[in-house]
Amino acid sequence: MTRILGLLFFCTLCLGACHTKIQQVQPPRIADDAAGDADMMAEPEAGPAPIIKSKAETRAECCGQCLAALNNDRSGQKASEIPCVDFTADMKEECVVWFRSNAVQASDAAACAEKAKAASGTKAKSDS
Repeated sequence: MTRILGLLFFCTLCLGACHTKIQQVQPPRIADDAAGDADMMAEPEAGPAPIIKSKAETRAECCGQCLAALNNDRSGQKASEIPCVDFTADMKEECVVWFRSNAVQASDAAACAEKAKAASGTKAKSDS
């Protein structure tokens, strides 16, 4: 009987030792100093402020890019069959986005550019 109680006591001690939570050692804290905090918490340096263009300027630039891309096109298709949005390789991303929301055929790009330049010219005169 004593042996059984001793064995039970020993098993209880072993199981109790196995179930204790192991505490992870915390890394030492770095002292708060101005140089250390500035490096870790510094916001990324802002580049130059984005240039905000008017709608007429954007239209003129994008239609001009479409016209330039049409001059480099070697597909043999008629300009009236090619939408400007198809010239994605030759245009800036903002113009691709603009052409997705404003459907313009390549044949209309020259007129589009002239119309936009005229609109931006009259707007510039009225702003003066």
